[in-house]
Amino acid sequence: MSNKPITTIRAYTEKFKRNIVSMFLRGRNGKYIRAKYNIPKSTFYYWVEEYKKIYRSDGLLITKHDYKTILSENEKMKKQLEIYKLTGCSPQSSENDRLLLFKNISLNIQ
Repeated sequence: MSNKPITTIRAYTEKFKRNIVSMFLRGRNGKYIRAKYNIPKSTFYYWVEEYKKIYRSDGLLITKHDYKTILSENEKMKKQLEIYKLTGCSPQSSENDRLLLFKNISLNIQ
C-alpha cells in the first residue's frame, strides 16, 4: 500500500482568486498567502499572471483573464452574426420566421 497523500482537486471561485491576487499585489507575502489558504505555488503564480491589471497605452485597464473572456465572447458573436447573415434572420426575428427560413434552407439543401 502506498503512503502517498491523497490529493484533491479544488475548485476556486473567481472572486476568491481575485482576492488572493489583490492581497499579493498590495504587499502580502506570497509564501504566507499560499500556506494560509493551502494553494499550490504554481497555481498561485498562474493566478497572479491571469488577474493582475495590465495598463495599456490607450489607458485601458484589463486583466489577462478578462481579455481572454472578451476574445471568446467576440468569437461567439462573430459566429452568430455569420448565421444571421446566411439565414437572413436577426435576433429580433420571430420564432415562426426562423422556423420558416430553416425549412426553406432544408429544402434547398436536399
